Amino acid sequence: MPVAVGAVIAWLATLGITLDDATTNALVVGVTGLATAGYYTAVRLVENRWPAAGRLLGVAGAPVYGPDPGPDPQVREEITKICKEGKGPVRQLVLHRY
Repeated sequence: MPVAVGAVIAWLATLGITLDDATTNALVVGVTGLATAGYYTAVRLVENRWPAAGRLLGVAGAPVYGPDPGPDPQVREEITKICKEGKGPVRQLVLHRY
């Protein structure tokens, strides 16, 4: 839904502007992205006050994510093995995460 709104806004913004095709396409893509991001952000902010406003995005309610299950134990073992052979901050970062 937000992309459709962004595309309509971009189309309306480019009405009456005469440019070559490549420039027009770039302008439409850029305005669509900005309008989509602005619409999504505005609806999420309004949704904090009025939860039903989330339907303007096609679904009521902000996304809900579960806890991070972490890596598979076998993957963790392989990463640890590889990192023990390595050096430097990347090794420390990976070991800290896994």
